[in-house]
Amino acid sequence: MSVVSEIALRSTTFRIVTSSCIVTNPNPSLIPAPPPPTATTTTTTLIVPTNPFLTSTTKFPYFATGGPSQQKFDSPRKQQADWAPPGFVSNWGGMEIGGGMRYSSQTVDGLVYLHGGSSYQQSLQKMREEASTPHILDEGTTNLPPPTLRKYTSCPAPPKLKDSGYDQLVHIAVPPASAPPDHLARVITWAIEGSLTTTPSSNAINSPLIGAGCRGWDVESAASAFCSALKSFDSTHTSTENDTAINLCVMDPEIADTISALANKSFNE
Repeated sequence: MSVVSEIALRSTTFRIVTSSCIVTNPNPSLIPAPPPPTATTTTTTLIVPTNPFLTSTTKFPYFATGGPSQQKFDSPRKQQADWAPPGFVSNWGGMEIGGGMRYSSQTVDGLVYLHGGSSYQQSLQKMREEASTPHILDEGTTNLPPPTLRKYTSCPAPPKLKDSGYDQLVHIAVPPASAPPDHLARVITWAIEGSLTTTPSSNAINSPLIGAGCRGWDVESAASAFCSALKSFDSTHTSTENDTAINLCVMDPEIADTISALANKSFNE
């Protein structure tokens, strides 16, 4: 695990890092040491890309990359049809994942749900109950979501993620790759803003490459959107004594190098 690139911005530090798992094994250098008793409380946030319904990845064993957001289905038969797309059922009756498909354990959302346990499931249920409609989160379609839609939601980190160093989780709904790029940049900006709005003294925000997983964005497009969002945030964010570090975490060193080159070019233009 290493910091591939570090860029000092006006009010934040942007790092591109490699980590074997952002959920359970984030880079230790990204988790701040406990502050002295007299210091302002600091918080480490994990951004969790999810669907607009806050159902995590519980509705399907696997799903199509870049496909529609998971929704509730009243008919078990209809749900089963979505579980097993044509051609992906083996001769012995078991389901096999096909090209362009993702298991829930291959996503940050799915891993958070898996390791979050009952306390996290209860947090999701509470947030769903507090919403006025099943569709809770905006997917970046507007700067001013209707009152029934939220830009983000947050909750305390469940015990196992606290063991990984996290204090809170911030959820956003990620648009599919068919959406305009500014929609993706917008929800990333909301995620960063939400991390600070919930806990203004937050000094570490860890994020995956939002959009490049099950929503189907290519690495370059997702990285460009992240840089665009970070530029927007940095231009308006007021620097504090404990400047915020925003850490973009990926597993593959080659992808980290690609993002680093793109980010350095973007912020030096």
